[in-house]
Amino acid sequence: MPGSPSADWYYVGVDVGSGSVRAALVTRDGRVKATAEESITVWTPQPDYYEQSSEDIWRKCCNTVKKVTEGVEKDRVRGIGFDATCSLVVLDQNFQPVAVNKNGEQFISLFYCSFFFLLREKKTLSTFNGRAYFRLF
Repeated sequence: MPGSPSADWYYVGVDVGSGSVRAALVTRDGRVKATAEESITVWTPQPDYYEQSSEDIWRKCCNTVKKVTEGVEKDRVRGIGFDATCSLVVLDQNFQPVAVNKNGEQFISLFYCSFFFLLREKKTLSTFNGRAYFRLF
């Protein structure tokens, strides 16, 4: 920005956790100017299974970023960074969500992965629908 003092520049940080999305608007020198948080819907159809909707999470990311940048000129925001917990979003070849639950509900395209869950489900995940998608180890 020609003529724009760098002291007026902002950065947005977004943290996607297992239960909520948090965003912060931060100045160049690290001062937090605004924060926002929105809960993520989590389904637990059985013990040790945690399902989420990638569309729900993305909507919460957009909402929190809009909240923390409200009233800030767009050209003052110099960058945005994302951090997320260990989870898996499954998409088809057209980048559309693929259901990952037993009921086949299309909106549930993400499940939360813990290390022990991954160890137990290693074979199932690597051969989903009879095709090898990835190797965990």
